[in-house]
Amino acid sequence: MLSVPTLILFFQSLWFVLNPFGIIYEDKIEIKWFMMNKRSWYFIDFKKTVGFEKGSLVAVYNDNEAFKLSLFGIKSSHKDLLRKEIDKKILESMAQRLA
Repeated sequence: MLSVPTLILFFQSLWFVLNPFGIIYEDKIEIKWFMMNKRSWYFIDFKKTVGFEKGSLVAVYNDNEAFKLSLFGIKSSHKDLLRKEIDKKILESMAQRLA
């Protein structure tokens, strides 16, 4: 009875160790929470990031609606680095939108 949950936990742990938490592309960020679940956000949709709130990064859409990007599974030492990279890509996107 415990072999199936143990097997799932083993593969999920292996997934976290061997795969990156998030991948930043030229136009989007892809965050992988689970081996079968990933989500993408495009930088053109965001205006800025505000900060961290209870383990989530708060991003503001172009229509001033706040959204929490869950950072469950990322090292706390990497959160600031991820925010800096996201801010950099948002600024690049803003420059392309204005041009």
